[in-house]
This record gives sequence, structure tokens and C-alpha cells, in this order.
Amino acid sequence: MSPVHAYAMAGLPVSVRMPDDRVLAAHLARLLPEINPNPERGESVLVERQGDSVFLVTGEGLTRSFTCHDPVDTACGVTAGLIGAYAIAVQDKLCFHAAALICKGKAYLIPATYKSGKSTFCAAWMAAGHSIVTDDAAIFDVRTKHVSSFGIPLRLRNSLLRDGPQPLREFVATNLLLQGPRLSYVRSPDQASCVPGTSYPLGGWVFLDRKVGALPKLSRLRPTESLGQIIWQN
Repeated sequence: MSPVHAYAMAGLPVSVRMPDDRVLAAHLARLLPEINPNPERGESVLVERQGDSVFLVTGEGLTRSFTCHDPVDTACGVTAGLIGAYAIAVQDKLCFHAAALICKGKAYLIPATYKSGKSTFCAAWMAAGHSIVTDDAAIFDVRTKHVSSFGIPLRLRNSLLRDGPQPLREFVATNLLLQGPRLSYVRSPDQASCVPGTSYPLGGWVFLDRKVGALPKLSRLRPTESLGQIIWQN
């Protein structure tokens, strides 16, 4: 039987059963702190080998199973499943598919769908010397109205390394943590970014309306329209 690896996910122990693959285990250890598994707790994510560097990822925290074709992509799928398992297990907090940046000591949540540009926005924000809470999955404490992170580093598609502005490409290259054929993880040069357990009061919501080649501009949304966006994107 495949071994079980356990990780600390924002203070909650979560586990994954996966093949004895040293490369995949090393990648996950770079993304999450590994802890001793609890034999009484079942695994939240199951990884099965389908071929050479090809893995099938399933689990209660995933809406569907999917096949990954390299260890970095597989590690990304595992973390997504563990976040989903956390969302199921924790009842006093909301887990948003959202980035969150820090501005003047407050967190601004950016709920957005896949490929909407939230990670690129966060990378540009960090490259300009600012801090983020997370680029993809945020925890919102309903009682305290504070935002915190799962502690997973910034994740970017490799197209940004090829096509992004030069200052952004230089920032990514300098802080590269883990790189696969499709995805790369970037460490934060600022110790305040992506630290689990560190929370910030909610400052507001930012919604992305991505238009390639257009200059960015800010406009206010009505509360009802904002709520609709939040629900639709989560």
C-alpha cells in the first residue's frame, strides 16, 4: 500500500496517500510543512501512478479527478485537494477561491475564476515591493472579519516568464522556488507574504475585468453586483 504523508494546512492536519516518489514528496515538502501522519485520520487526497511521471489525483476535496503529467503539476493538484478538504472540515471559516493583497495593513480579496489574472496581478504587486496574503485560496474568519492564507507560495503559469514585462520576469526568475513544464512556484522576498496564521482585517473586495492590452482603471461596483460576483466565482 502507498505511504501516507501528512501536512499542516493552516493549522489543520491533512494527509495524502501517494506512491513512494521522492521527487513528488520533495516538491510537496517545499510547498507545505510536513508533519507526522495520524493513523486514525483517513487521507484527504489519493494519488495513483498511471505511468512515468503521470499521476491520477482524486479526493473528497476535489470536484473531479484529474490526470497530471509531471510532479510539479501533481503537487499543485494535491494542494488543491487538501484545500478542498480543509473547506469541508472547517465550519467557522469561509474558504474563497481568491487572491488577497495587503494595502495599508488591510487585506483586499480578489475573487476570480481560473486564468483571470489574479496570480499575475499579485506577482506584479510583489515585484513593486508590496505584500500579499495569497494568490489563489484565502481563508475568511466570519467572526473576526480577518483574512489569512494557507501558506502556499505564489503559483504562476510559465507563459508569464516568456511574455510578461521585463521587471516582472526578472522578479519571477530571482525568486523561483519550483518549476515544472507548465507551472512555477515563486517564493516571497517579503516574510509577511503567504504566512499561515498571520491574518489581516478585511479592507474590501477587488474584482478583475481582464482586457488584454488595455490600461487598468478603477470603478466602483454596487453591493448587489459585488455579492453576485463573489457567489458566482466561488
